[in-house]
Amino acid sequence: MISYLIQRNNNTMSKWNHRVVKTKDGVDDWYTIHEVFYDKDGNVDGMTKQPVSVGGNTIEELKWTLMKMLESLEYNIIDETESKNY
Repeated sequence: MISYLIQRNNNTMSKWNHRVVKTKDGVDDWYTIHEVFYDKDGNVDGMTKQPVSVGGNTIEELKWTLMKMLESLEYNIIDETESKNY
């Protein structure tokens, strides 16, 4: 299972992107977008505990965030309903 990140423990830059995460809302599937972090080998190392919101200090930052979130729909979904390693 992926470890959830509230805060990074070191000050090194890590690679990350937005990813769709599938969970359950009772019996129904529920999809949200999280920031996902990768280790040096490109494997998923962790993700934000809560889904991310859309925001920015400028309209350009807001557009960038929305575009990256839309991009995440093209990646494989992280399925938290299955017990496997990612």
